[in-house]
Amino acid sequence: MAIDSDIMKFWQEQFPILHKFTPSTIFAKTDLFLIGLRLDKVLSTDYRIFLEILPLWKSNYRIPSLNIELLSMKGLQIFIKCNVLRHNYDLDDAIECAHA
Repeated sequence: MAIDSDIMKFWQEQFPILHKFTPSTIFAKTDLFLIGLRLDKVLSTDYRIFLEILPLWKSNYRIPSLNIELLSMKGLQIFIKCNVLRHNYDLDDAIECAHA
């Protein structure tokens, strides 16, 4: 399932250092890694956020060295509704966790 381009644009606004890499990922390139966020659509109306690090020295660098789902401050999974970009507790929680 594809992530809506408005959602990707919103996350890029929150993290302007990250650039679109695929339709569902935004990354910053360092010398050895791509570091960024992957948005994973889990239902037709929900998605989750993952922190990923991809090694650039491997021939198949699309397999992440690190893939961690961002959890709420209470340690729970965050399911963000696709149709609510602002004023959403889960979205605010996800942004706060991603900035941490």
